[in-house]
Amino acid sequence: MGFDGNYIDYYAQGRWTVDNITADKPRIFMRSEEYWRDSHLTDYDYNNLAFVRLKTLELSYTIPKNIQNAIRLKDAKVYVTGQNLALLYNAFVMKQDPELGETSSYPLMKVYAMGIKIAF
Repeated sequence: MGFDGNYIDYYAQGRWTVDNITADKPRIFMRSEEYWRDSHLTDYDYNNLAFVRLKTLELSYTIPKNIQNAIRLKDAKVYVTGQNLALLYNAFVMKQDPELGETSSYPLMKVYAMGIKIAF
C-alpha cells in the first residue's frame, strides 16, 4: 500500500526487491519518489503494437490462346481484386484498428471487385 493508493496484488507480486533482484517487473514505488519522474521510467508497461494488414490483393488469369482463338478473341482475362482484406493484431492490447487513430472512427471499408477484360 502506498500513500497514493493501493496496488493490485497481481502488479505487486514478483516485483523487484532487494531479495528478488532477478525479477521481470520493476520495483514498486510511490509517486512522490524521484523514481516516478520521466527520466527513470522503464519499458515494463509498454506493449508490442505490431500489426499486419493485407491492404491490396489482385489476382488475374489470362485465358489460354487456344481457347481465345477458338472463340475468336484477341485477348481475354479474368481478375479479382480486394482492398483492406485482413488485419492481424493483438486485440487485447490494441482496442481498434491501428491506422485509424481514434476509437470513434469507422472501420476501413473492405472493397471487392471482379471483372473480365475482352478484346475482339
